[in-house]
Amino acid sequence: MDNIEYNNATTITTALQKQRSGEEKQVLKKNNTLILYIVLFCVMAFTINKQENPYKEKDIIPWSEETKLIWGFFKGKPPESNHEAITCSTIYCKYEESDKSTLKMNIRACFIKKESWKKEKNPSDYLLNHEQKHFDFTELYTRKLRKILMEAVFKNEAVAEKEIPKIIRSNNKALNDHQYIYDKETNHSKNKENQYLWDKKIDEELKSLSNYTNNIVEIKIN
Repeated sequence: MDNIEYNNATTITTALQKQRSGEEKQVLKKNNTLILYIVLFCVMAFTINKQENPYKEKDIIPWSEETKLIWGFFKGKPPESNHEAITCSTIYCKYEESDKSTLKMNIRACFIKKESWKKEKNPSDYLLNHEQKHFDFTELYTRKLRKILMEAVFKNEAVAEKEIPKIIRSNNKALNDHQYIYDKETNHSKNKENQYLWDKKIDEELKSLSNYTNNIVEIKIN
């Protein structure tokens, strides 16, 4: 597993959980340009400054075709909840080297072990598939974000660094909205017919964006 670095990084974190609150709290700190949105089922954050790594490497699993979720990855302590399991996944965006014509970013989807949990000792493989699709959804919107940024052209680096966080926020909102719809329509996996339809839909959308699996994105500066 590659090291995940946070120095001089843009980080967007999404805890994809299964309960929604009508309230949202916003914290804005001018000194380090940190904006934090919190709702019950979703945590979003990004910063364009130095940030200490909030997770150890062993607690994070990058999304890949080869590595599927297993229940052993769910290391978090279950709170009081009506749900049987929670998947916490994130989109990390890190600025890499850049020049006058190109800005590079490392963008990838990751599963966070210590924030993800299950209630039963040996839950079903069927429920695990439902949780895998939550993670797959995060990868899907990671690819969508890569596509948007690869197709964008910014006037200069200053404009890019101003507009990119807006693009990330918009993509993250769309991801959260679709995660909520997914849980609602599948009734948290209980509706097996709809679960099958969503499985197929997510797989097809991932395949349609197969050209955007590279973590490194080159953003054009005009």
